[in-house]
Amino acid sequence: MALDTATATETIYRLLRPEEWERVAPVFAAHGLRLPSASLAFIAVAERDGQIIALTTLQPLLHVEPTWVATGHEADLSMPELSAQLEQAIRPALNGNGVDLCMVTDNAQAGRLAKACGFEHTAFHIWAKRVEPKED
Repeated sequence: MALDTATATETIYRLLRPEEWERVAPVFAAHGLRLPSASLAFIAVAERDGQIIALTTLQPLLHVEPTWVATGHEADLSMPELSAQLEQAIRPALNGNGVDLCMVTDNAQAGRLAKACGFEHTAFHIWAKRVEPKED
């Protein structure tokens, strides 16, 4: 995998090696974000004269869906306990790093379920894109 490509303007585009991630930690901190796990994510940077002038990050965002409750059984279960089963299942794979989870909701009832499970509402809009394996 090539790490560096340059354009005629001398801006260098490359993947930042994990041992260099501290260079961008202040950008994450300034936006109230944590650096993702280097074993699960990639950070691409644009550099000019050795200075990072832009970055973008590819990191996993696990989403909890679908969530379904049979009609008439809402009072028979604890959504936080059901959600906790997934959280317990993922913990051994975290290797000391946290992971962000999201739940996409499309109605008020689903929002209440997400809140009951400890999710916080965000102001972000979700945009989706699928990348397929390279075709031969």
